[in-house]
Amino acid sequence: MEFSNVRSALARAQGKRRRTTAGVAVCAALLAAVVPSVGAQQATVAASTPDVTPATQAPSTPGQAAGQTLAEMAADADAIAVVRVQQTEYARTRSFPSSGWALLEVLVPYRGVEKGDLLEVTERGLGEQRCYYPELGTWQFEGDRFFVFLKKGEGETWRGRAPACRLPVLVDESNRFLLRYPVKGLSIADPEAVEEVQFNDPAARVDAADFTRARVRELEEYYLATRVVSDDPLAPPDLVYEYTRGISLANVRRMMKSGNQKSGAN
Repeated sequence: MEFSNVRSALARAQGKRRRTTAGVAVCAALLAAVVPSVGAQQATVAASTPDVTPATQAPSTPGQAAGQTLAEMAADADAIAVVRVQQTEYARTRSFPSSGWALLEVLVPYRGVEKGDLLEVTERGLGEQRCYYPELGTWQFEGDRFFVFLKKGEGETWRGRAPACRLPVLVDESNRFLLRYPVKGLSIADPEAVEEVQFNDPAARVDAADFTRARVRELEEYYLATRVVSDDPLAPPDLVYEYTRGISLANVRRMMKSGNQKSGAN
């Protein structure tokens, strides 16, 4: 009797194992049928989603960029100048500047200030309409230069004028100051004022090693930046781009006075 009981128990166990194996096979078949459809849905979403969202897409022709003209920006500005960032002091929220000030040295005055003046530009809050200036890097001995349109603030302070409160200024091989172009938020009345430039300025180069594909494409297609190739065959591969377009300050001044004047001598 004991031997027959053991044999019956073994038979029942084998039956359970066969049913379990069959159940696993059914689940595997169902999973195989579902996974391809999920993959097809993902492929469809990827194909229909552009690399750059419509909100950040840039026009293909820089001269037709949407935004205010230089004449419109200058119309209600209390101070206009080319400046260099001397110092910044910002509080940060989630790594973004949220309040504080920047000290700017006037290099080329146009309105309301004198050469050599130090301007304290304050800002508070988050968002694209805020005007914060880049901090000096660890080994950066000279701050970036900008063309600025400022409004009077409290006391002796100033406030940036949105939307394009600071326009990048770079130096070319002839030591000329040029407004780097294009700039988002700025539209120019005379596209012929834009010239191809060989810049001689560290700020003209962008390290795009950590950029997304969309940002690299923006550098190439919107900013018309070119990739810098090292002459050293032993140099490690990198992804550095250089800006190639600018507007002379003479043409900037002309377009500030009248939005439809044509470009002239540099």
